[in-house]
Amino acid sequence: MNLKTINIYIILMLAILSCKSPKNNPSDKDTIKFINLFSTDSNQDVSCYRIPSLIMAQNGDLIAAIDERKINCGDLRTNKDINIVIRRSEDNGVSWSEIKTIVDLPLGESASDPSMILDETTEKIFLFFNYMDLNTNPEVYYLRYISSNNHGRTWSKPIDITNQISKPEWNQDSCNASFIRYTSTKNGFLKNRLIFSNANSKNMRENLTIKISYDEGKTWKYSKSVYAGEAAYSSLSILKNGDIGVFFEKDNYKKNVFAKITLDWLTDGADKLSKP
Repeated sequence: MNLKTINIYIILMLAILSCKSPKNNPSDKDTIKFINLFSTDSNQDVSCYRIPSLIMAQNGDLIAAIDERKINCGDLRTNKDINIVIRRSEDNGVSWSEIKTIVDLPLGESASDPSMILDETTEKIFLFFNYMDLNTNPEVYYLRYISSNNHGRTWSKPIDITNQISKPEWNQDSCNASFIRYTSTKNGFLKNRLIFSNANSKNMRENLTIKISYDEGKTWKYSKSVYAGEAAYSSLSILKNGDIGVFFEKDNYKKNVFAKITLDWLTDGADKLSKP
């Protein structure tokens, strides 16, 4: 083997090794993987999916809920057929179930804007949504909810709570950011932490950003852009491994993606999740 052949062999081996080793790519630690959970490419009967909501059940399962807007992409005032559908993940967001419809009403009645909370004592999940009957009461928003006692596998029938929590002047429309407690000193953590996500732009729906506060929302010490392009509504959930899950509308409502970020990424390594 001559010297020229040896040099070529060494160059090829170095190239192969550099491709296999992620440590040689300094941008890998900043790469965020987007999983498109709801897309009209997979269902031609749907005009668009909008208004994402995300929660982690008491057993660690993730539930992603969203509007399934069939006739057009308009909201309740202009759309007679909007359902609420979900996908579930039992492996921390790595894989997801097929799409399941959990609110499906007669034509002319629509459900929209899902928002979920968890009762940690009973393990019951509540999904709240707006309701409108364009046949009888167009332009009037009602508030309803459904619930699940088995971590989002099955759901109850809708219950109307409009008169319990709303005033007549509130019947105009419910714009979504997301706000969630990450840690609390009451639970043994060293710091109180709040997480907030929104489209961080003055005039446009773009630049989906996540922020963290250590003083109960008075100030927001660290802020990172998750996606600088077109982004609208978002929903946050804390995953069972401590990661922060975010589910948001991306690229002019064409995609509804799930992504995981870490506290280390959000704070550039300045904050570590630990207990005393």
